[in-house]
Amino acid sequence: MLVAQGRTPNTEGLGLELAGVELTDRGYIRVNERLQTTALGVWAIGEVAGSPQFTHISVDDFRVVHSNMTGGNRVTTGRQVGTHFPAVAFAIRSSVASGVTS
Repeated sequence: MLVAQGRTPNTEGLGLELAGVELTDRGYIRVNERLQTTALGVWAIGEVAGSPQFTHISVDDFRVVHSNMTGGNRVTTGRQVGTHFPAVAFAIRSSVASGVTS
């Protein structure tokens, strides 16, 4: 399992290609909807896999990987309806959006 923190993928120079892990053109680890990488038995979660940069999305990434590593079949597709998922924008006055809107 590969985990990384930050706003940009810190994948350069890790030698992932030696393990058979492919990167996207933006430097994210290439994963499928089950968060499996191109290398057998290697998974990636969070920002390094190109997921939206929110804690609750990374937690769901963990749920997806855990489910699939233990015989389940959970996927990342369908967990977001368009771009509507809980988010907070910090400004002088906080603005909050939660849930699915029409």
